[in-house]
This record gives sequence, structure tokens and C-alpha cells, in this order.
Amino acid sequence: MTDEQNSAEREAEQILEAAYAEARAEACPQGDACGVHFRVDEEAFEVDELWARLITYVGEYVVVTDDNHKLENPAVIVQILMGKVKPGSLPRWETTVYLVGEGTISDLSASDIETRKNSVRYTNTHDKWDEIKDQHTAVVVMLESGLIDVSKPVVGE
Repeated sequence: MTDEQNSAEREAEQILEAAYAEARAEACPQGDACGVHFRVDEEAFEVDELWARLITYVGEYVVVTDDNHKLENPAVIVQILMGKVKPGSLPRWETTVYLVGEGTISDLSASDIETRKNSVRYTNTHDKWDEIKDQHTAVVVMLESGLIDVSKPVVGE
């Protein structure tokens, strides 16, 4: 391939990448400020509903603080309804570190189940609304400092 062909190919790739990013931003209500679809940090809070989503990208990883995924599991909901699990006994939020490489969270959702399971590298649940941002920040700092072992997937996730 000639230098001119290589240059044309690189230019075409850049045009396609820009068009893809633009289309992706148009498809999301948050546009290119969305931490799920783009490699941007995000903080979203709904204080009245005690809802928060914090997303911070750190190299090949992303730290996400959101609702505890176990509370969305139908089996857990049935156990709560049957009285086998006490309401409020499971922490409300969790902070998780995912391996995403150069991608984003949404890239994981398009992956097979094994890839998604292997991407979970750290998880911590917590239950204090007024400490949710501090919990997230602490995990980001620990990840940046190498204090969390993210070398292998979390067993059981």
C-alpha cells in the first residue's frame, strides 16, 4: 500500500469515527456528555428519589456507583416478598470497577455474558446516601494508587 493510500485510509477511518460518535450522541438523551456511551466522567443525582449514578474512567477501567444490582434481581425481590430477606437488609448502592479497555460501559452491554462477568474487577456495596460521592471517590483513588487488585475478575459476579 502506498503512503497516499495509507493516508486516505486513515482519513476515512477518522471520518467514520466522527460520524459514529455523532450518531451515538444523537441517539442518547444526554448526548456526548453520557458516561455510559462515551469515555467521559459523569455525576448524576436525584436527591428527592435518593438516586445517583457516578462514572469515572481510569485508564482501562471504569468506576461506576449506582443502585445495587442485586436489588434488581427478581429472585431477591421474591425473597423479600416472601419474608426470607428483610427489606432494607441489602445495601442500596454499589461501587464497581469494570475492565473496559479503551471502550465504554455500553460496549460491555453488547458483549457476551462471559465477557461481562470477566469485566467485573472490584465491587463494594454501601448504604449511606450522604457518603455516596465519598465512597465513589475513595474507590477511584484506590484504583489510581494501585491499592485495588484488578488483575483478575471478581469471583461470583
